[in-house]
Amino acid sequence: MNDELRNRINRLDPMHSGVPTEPPTTPSSIRRMERVMSTSTQQAPTRVPEPNKRWVPALATLVVAAVAVGAFMFSGSGGDSQPVAGPPLQLSLGEDNALSSCIMFDVAILRDAQVAFEGTVTSVDGAQGTLAVDHWYKGGDAAEVVLTGGSEAMVSLIGAFPLEVGSSYLITATGANVNFCGYSGPATPELRGYFDEAFGA
Repeated sequence: MNDELRNRINRLDPMHSGVPTEPPTTPSSIRRMERVMSTSTQQAPTRVPEPNKRWVPALATLVVAAVAVGAFMFSGSGGDSQPVAGPPLQLSLGEDNALSSCIMFDVAILRDAQVAFEGTVTSVDGAQGTLAVDHWYKGGDAAEVVLTGGSEAMVSLIGAFPLEVGSSYLITATGANVNFCGYSGPATPELRGYFDEAFGA
């Protein structure tokens, strides 16, 4: 090794040349060497904590509840025609009006009705009749509908009809008012065919 290379190595050595060193054969040097050689270089495997299993039953309960709610919402949407318990729907049979008149019946106009159902009259008390809903076509889900008002004069003027206990009727309404002129009436096969065409069976 020439002097120039030795000088370069000395410049790179972080230990100053004046620092005293201990020969490797001394007892203290031998002890340090043995300690270094006996020290293991392998690291103990890191233990991954096990997941807390206490939340598993709770999560399962939440999943079951979510599925049940989703099934209920799905079954209650998409035009479910079955009546449900709740307050009866109130509809008006209108007031006497000598100027009332009818237009020609059209299924397209029937289809635009906001409320449509078939029901059976369970009671008549003066100007009020109660119907148990047999089938909802559109616009409601109440189990009963109460019809109020009307008179015999309306029967001849705009095709209104008397309510008879035990008889079935097909009813449409706009807002809270029953539609007449052939858009509501006794549940004849002909009128039921129009309802099926307008709203689906």
